[in-house]
Amino acid sequence: MMFVVKYICDYMTERGYPTSAISSFKTCWKTIVRDHINKLNEHVFIEERLILPDSELDFEYSDEYRRVWLNHDDLWVASVVPAWRQNWRGIIRNDIVSDVVDSYFFFLTQYWHRCNCTPIIVYLLYKYGITSEWIGSPSVIQKPNSKIDLQMNNKNKPFHAFLTQVDCDYPLVHNACYHYIRMKSLLNANFYEDAFVNMDSIASIARQRSAQINSGIIDLNNLGLNQKQENDLEKLHKLRSRFAAHPSRTKWWDFGELFENEIDEYEELIFLVLLKISSFYQDERKIEKTFDAISHAVADFHDCFWLNKIPI
Repeated sequence: MMFVVKYICDYMTERGYPTSAISSFKTCWKTIVRDHINKLNEHVFIEERLILPDSELDFEYSDEYRRVWLNHDDLWVASVVPAWRQNWRGIIRNDIVSDVVDSYFFFLTQYWHRCNCTPIIVYLLYKYGITSEWIGSPSVIQKPNSKIDLQMNNKNKPFHAFLTQVDCDYPLVHNACYHYIRMKSLLNANFYEDAFVNMDSIASIARQRSAQINSGIIDLNNLGLNQKQENDLEKLHKLRSRFAAHPSRTKWWDFGELFENEIDEYEELIFLVLLKISSFYQDERKIEKTFDAISHAVADFHDCFWLNKIPI
């Protein structure tokens, strides 16, 4: 059985959907959904968003999945994903099944848009200290059923190298990028103790990745970190536990002053850890944007965007 069919059927069962709807979904996914997706192979869903108004960054970049450009003084990003975000309610007659399929592809394509654009936001934060926003953009242009029209423009070599390495299609990389963005936002707002939680989360993701590539054994040397850096991450975890995860007995108001030097050092170290996590995916296959690939994708992939992990 296709894994996604079992995955969504389990979700429908947990939500109490009728067995007739679950049975109808199984048939529908293997026939109507498959055939319609295959018809859309040459079409894409393009979303353009203003991510940074009044920008002084004057550069352009584009690859097969995204484009960055300056429109007057506004920095825009376009993201390209498969055109699967259709009006499934007009294609599938069963209202319950059409609603489930429509929701699935809505969240999947939204996730892929974020995969395309999150590394851009991380790069702007690290390189220029600039906060930008994809989800909260004040201007959005959607082109749901378009032809691919992006031309390769990778003249900005550092930017191209970063986007090539930091591929958010891999869930752990995407998760680390999320925590980095959150960390920077908290640091900019002087919430230093809270930022240490996100720093430690990135270190935890590094340990997960180390275990994955080392038969379950955690050894950060395998990710290219030296002993001092490992020790610093252990110290980071203790600081996070002492001041953020649990109430501190004393000196909680002086954290920013007491650990001023450590904050800057850890900010740099955590960015390095993020890059190390990303670099160990270079030779690993990711989920292709095809019907067969998502149908057989493992739970880790679907858990990134599907609803079954949200409490009832």
